[in-house]
Amino acid sequence: MLDKEDLTYFASKLTTPSYIYTNGNLIIKEIERKSKYLKPIKKNLILNKDFITMDIETITTNGIMSPVCISIYDGINVSSFYLSNFENSDKMLIAAIESIMKPCYKDSVVYLHNFSYFDAVFLIKILSSFNAKISPIIRDNCIIDFRFKFKYSNNKFITLYFRDSYLLIPSSLSNLSRVFKVLKKDIFPYNFLKLENINYTGNVPLFEEFDNISLEDYNNYVINYKPHTDKE
Repeated sequence: MLDKEDLTYFASKLTTPSYIYTNGNLIIKEIERKSKYLKPIKKNLILNKDFITMDIETITTNGIMSPVCISIYDGINVSSFYLSNFENSDKMLIAAIESIMKPCYKDSVVYLHNFSYFDAVFLIKILSSFNAKISPIIRDNCIIDFRFKFKYSNNKFITLYFRDSYLLIPSSLSNLSRVFKVLKKDIFPYNFLKLENINYTGNVPLFEEFDNISLEDYNNYVINYKPHTDKE
């Protein structure tokens, strides 16, 4: 008994499994299991340069977030898909995924920054809609790897691996562009973007429509901004 004063609460730990009861009801059952030690992973001596970067932009309408753009870069080519060219965001994402379901991208890793906690919400539903085998690896409610294996032709299969680049380099894209000395991620008026003005052209929106930028950055953006025209 765990408490000599309480005769309704006792434990039986003479054998395995052990039991704990209260008021005649089993509340805990403990089983000891022997497990093997984890084996070290062999180092890959070959650096895999076959990877793709992907980024999703969203808007919030009535408290619901939905994708409006998805861009893909394979190291040479840049492809962007815009909601204005599709019936809905699901069809836009499907078209984007189909664009990388090619033999030339076989065994490529697709990196999305913050995939585990954000982009996966939109992409897993889309990836699951294909006639493909999906195999996620999850640890501590975090997606470590999302394997996407599909049949291409004549019983030939292609596998893509969706992973979170933030787990490898936990920093914002703005900071990373500065550290690696590459083109800085541009600012964007996320508060201004709505479904009704998704094809907006004109002057730069007000400073209040931007998040997490300084007034100096905003003024420099306004000075250097070149409005898009249909002739471009």
